[in-house]
Formats: sequence, structure tokens, C-alpha cells
Amino acid sequence: MLTTGRSGSSMFAGIFHHHGVFTGRNQAGDKFNEKGHFENLDIKIRMKNRFGFDLLGSFPEYDPDWSSQVNTILHQQGYRGGPWLMKTGALYYNIWQDYRPKFLKVRRNIDSILASYQGTFYLKSKYTPEEIEKIIRRQMDLLHTLPGCWLDYELALKGDFSQLEDAFIWCGLSFDPGIADSFIDTTLRHF
Repeated sequence: MLTTGRSGSSMFAGIFHHHGVFTGRNQAGDKFNEKGHFENLDIKIRMKNRFGFDLLGSFPEYDPDWSSQVNTILHQQGYRGGPWLMKTGALYYNIWQDYRPKFLKVRRNIDSILASYQGTFYLKSKYTPEEIEKIIRRQMDLLHTLPGCWLDYELALKGDFSQLEDAFIWCGLSFDPGIADSFIDTTLRHF
């Protein structure tokens, strides 16, 4: 799952997780994502150590050894087969080639993303507001060039699960709208 950050990817990843898709050891919920982040912490740490975390720098290059490291982490976390999901920034798209990934591309209105960043500590200690906007726009532009299936945050919040259902079908999974509806925080449905 590719995201710009603060785009609703935790909500979508959580829905896949609650459908039985393996997400590994994840960051618990906090005031920014109460139900959890559904981002594999061990892979995220290894990824940042191996490829860096300069959101204004060059996109990380393909590394043929990366998949063996990921496989080791997944195995250590108890993965024994079946669908699995890794939620990550769009700029890391290139490192997943060995898996022939099905990119789920999360989008949200840019003004909403910027407002969400303003309410958090994410990126603010390292980047200016102008740089944060550039980072978001850069990743959004990249997402538009990549093949994959779109997941629109605002549509899902309004109860329109058509894209979500299409994404499940595209991934070869069965979709239960009841799971999605019960996972989404309906207090956010003011859009």
C-alpha cells in the first residue's frame, strides 16, 4: 500500500488486516490513529536504515537483497503464507519489485492531508510547511504514474466502498462491507 502519509492509509490497511491479510508487528493506536497504524514496524525500521528517509531526496533504488531481508522479518513475525500487506510511503515503490506487488494507492484531498500534518508532529521537526507540501505533491505525482488500484479516503468515509471492493477483487480477496463499515470511524464522516 503506497501513501503520501496522513492520507487514510491506516484506515485502509486496518480494513485489509481485519479481513485476515497479514500486516505483521504494527504500531499500536495513538491519538493520531486510534485504531492502529497497521504498518509493519520491523520492516519500516529496516527499510529506513537501509534506504534512508530523505523525503526530498532521490527515490530508493531496487536492491536484489531486500526481499530476502523482508522474508526473514515476515517469517520471524509468524507469517506462514497467504496475502500480506506493507504500508509505506510512495517513494519506496521501487524496492518491492521482487514481489510483483499489487500497488494499492491511497489518495486524499491535499488540503485535508496538509491539515492532518498540521495537527501532528510528523515531519514538522525536519521539514518546513512548504517542504511538507512539496513532499506530498511529489508523492501524489508519483502515485499517478504507477500502475495499481486507487483507494479514495473521502469516498470510503462517506460509505462508498466501490473502490475498496474493486481493490479486494483485484487482489484476489473477498470483501465484507460490514467489516469495512464497522472499522471506519463514523465520527469522521463530516466530509
